[in-house]
Amino acid sequence: MARAAFLYLEQDQTAAWARVLADSWAWLAGDDREVGVRAILASPTAVDFRWLASAEETADWPAGRAFGALGELTWHAEDGLTHLVLVSDRDDLPEPFRAGPEPEGLRLAPASSSSMLDEAWLWGTRQPDGTWRETRVPAALSYPLEGVGVDGSAALVVKRYRAADAPDRGTDDFVRYVDVAPAGTVERLARAG
Repeated sequence: MARAAFLYLEQDQTAAWARVLADSWAWLAGDDREVGVRAILASPTAVDFRWLASAEETADWPAGRAFGALGELTWHAEDGLTHLVLVSDRDDLPEPFRAGPEPEGLRLAPASSSSMLDEAWLWGTRQPDGTWRETRVPAALSYPLEGVGVDGSAALVVKRYRAADAPDRGTDDFVRYVDVAPAGTVERLARAG
């Protein structure tokens, strides 16, 4: 069963969430440390969408989302406090999110919608030179899609959950990022499955 867990860091250290991300890597991408994790990193002046080779790359970013096939870690630092949220398909939790010997956190169940997976199309289309462009955006867009054959549009694949111990209200309690893929991937998977 999937879990969501929350953590607050009161330290005034810019790299504190990078250590939590390093400890949580297997809850995002699996046990293979070579498997990449995608990230959307944000500051007041910039947003960067990229593959992460290591958790240390996030140390200077006060907000972000790191995600992979198994889970997502989000963080937001403000006024000396960093709020972190982990949503993972693993049943256990990484050390930073464990308060005691028993795993804590909120148990999650599949969303009530017809499909747990959905996608949000990203702006722009891949150009012959490999860049992503959208005429309404003045600069080239950067999506971490190396090695993926995409002709046309890309999409952010998301997974939906609800709290397992709460009544099903027909809404999603959590939505986590899973992958960046060619647009229409979720529909093709649904038809094939």
